[in-house]
Amino acid sequence: ASTPPPSGAALLAAVRARDAKAQASAGSASGAPGPAQGDCLALGLSPAAISSGDAAAAAGAAKPEPIGFLQSEAVSEAGPEPHIFNTGEYVRIVAPPTRPGHEPLLGNLLVGGARRSIAFVDLHVPGEHAVDNRSAAAELQLVHLPEHGGGPAIAVALLLEVSANATPSAGLAPLLAALPAPRKKSPVPAHSAAAALAQAHAAVATGAAARYFRYDGTLTRSPCRAAEWFVLEERGAIAAEQLAALRAVLPAAQGA
Repeated sequence: ASTPPPSGAALLAAVRARDAKAQASAGSASGAPGPAQGDCLALGLSPAAISSGDAAAAAGAAKPEPIGFLQSEAVSEAGPEPHIFNTGEYVRIVAPPTRPGHEPLLGNLLVGGARRSIAFVDLHVPGEHAVDNRSAAAELQLVHLPEHGGGPAIAVALLLEVSANATPSAGLAPLLAALPAPRKKSPVPAHSAAAALAQAHAAVATGAAARYFRYDGTLTRSPCRAAEWFVLEERGAIAAEQLAALRAVLPAAQGA
């Protein structure tokens, strides 16, 4: 008889064990895009297809703690800038290491009462997560990598829909203006990246989101490691012109 495939829990345990071994020898992972991580997607743990009914049943009477978004208040123009990478499949904005006494350039997530600096932000077209079989036109993923490599990553997914109220000069416009050709990178001002996130999703602008879906999985791109996912229920906006521009410069993106 054939051996049954391992369960999702067993696969996730194996990923966590691999992470612990790698972190013990190599320390913190870089946020820069690495080699293709098809093996991570092949595990089938992330992105998850989310059922709002199952999520509500799992939550029960417990009220989840809101997710917070803390933008950096002061950014030195003399310091290092984030870089935007066009991998040809997706876009990644990477923050440089936070200098002592300075705020993280891409801001912080507030999860479980603790600040989690945002190491990088991925932008996927179309969105990777689906809720009740409804995917999104695009998806922003805000990712925290623990210091010294300890523990799982924290990933917050912001799903974006095409909206007639979204104008081409707002929202993701600052990122599109800095976006390089496929497989290239370029600097992007930290304040432009922060403004793009705030304009693309109301939760970032207001600083909190009370409703989200929570599951354990893995990051979907490098570094391929275990992650705690928070998929916001409220959707943000992207202009049709911006979506078309992203598809034009991401030749390897699904649906491009």
